[in-house]
Amino acid sequence: MLWLRSKSSQLVTRRFSTFLQENNIEQEELKWKVTEADDGTRLDRFLRRQLGRLPQSFLEKCIRKGAIKVDGQAVKRAGERVRSSSILCVPKQLEGFGDSASEWVVERKRPVLSEQVEEKVRSWVLYKDNNVIVINKPSNLACQGGSGLKDSHLGTLLPALSLGSEEFPKLVHRLDKEVSGTLLLARNSAAAKKLALLFQQRQVNKSYWALVIGNPLPTQGEIRKPVDGKVAITRYRVIQKLHSVAAWLELEPITGRKRQLRLHCAQVLNCPIFGDERYPLNRLEEKTHVAYQGLSHLLQQPKGIHLHAYSISFPNIETLDKPQKTWKTIIAPLPLHMENTWNILGLHDK
Repeated sequence: MLWLRSKSSQLVTRRFSTFLQENNIEQEELKWKVTEADDGTRLDRFLRRQLGRLPQSFLEKCIRKGAIKVDGQAVKRAGERVRSSSILCVPKQLEGFGDSASEWVVERKRPVLSEQVEEKVRSWVLYKDNNVIVINKPSNLACQGGSGLKDSHLGTLLPALSLGSEEFPKLVHRLDKEVSGTLLLARNSAAAKKLALLFQQRQVNKSYWALVIGNPLPTQGEIRKPVDGKVAITRYRVIQKLHSVAAWLELEPITGRKRQLRLHCAQVLNCPIFGDERYPLNRLEEKTHVAYQGLSHLLQQPKGIHLHAYSISFPNIETLDKPQKTWKTIIAPLPLHMENTWNILGLHDK
């Protein structure tokens, strides 16, 4: 639960939802016409420019209640982009609330971590400089909280990664809960903005290793199949084959849709990732089913999904404005269950 504290330390115990209940959001509206200078700006950032420092959670509640409209239509997401000449409407009551909120800061209950937990989290660090941290995220750890998740996610562990900085690191991309490997974090707000732009411009390159059931044909290529109605592109190549039973793949996501690699392997290549319980094997040929059962027995059943964010490459933020950018490439060692599989099957990089 979020509360607001004024600079005079007086607690304002009214919850954000109560504000909306106490004010009829269908009454008078404030209207703005989006200028060319603001074209493409995120909706939440545009609103803060107009209304002052409104907490993100409050803006999102206003959106869920249909209080924010663009060209007469209620918007769905805080991250939507406003377009030049569009008309944006909000309840007039937010004007006064925003002025007051500019004197407040959002208080969150800071997680209390034991020394043992902090030491464990810091052992995940693969690289750090003044702007970024790269960690080797373990499998079965969600990046953010959500339905059914309270404290068991990476967001609660970020204080352990502040490493002397006044700011907690910030997530700039995600990995599925089940997936391990390289995860890039921004150490400050300025770095977060620059990294977000690099991701948008596709200047951050990620490489994943996977063990899939069956052999993809052709052995390398590019997959283009939408995910949730959005363009999704994955490049792949077979590093090593285990007869017709399985294959070791390198996967490069050009876009970053949710579970994109898992979907493309299972539904396009017809080679689901070993240990992925979300996407079943019902499309596999009978002989491949038999091979899968034998492989599972050899490995004493899958002990997790065999998909790992093996490496990430990105420009050094401090060289972005220089004639020649320098790049960083960080590699994450395989998780234990995949390392054991690689050893048992005799898989070696070529």
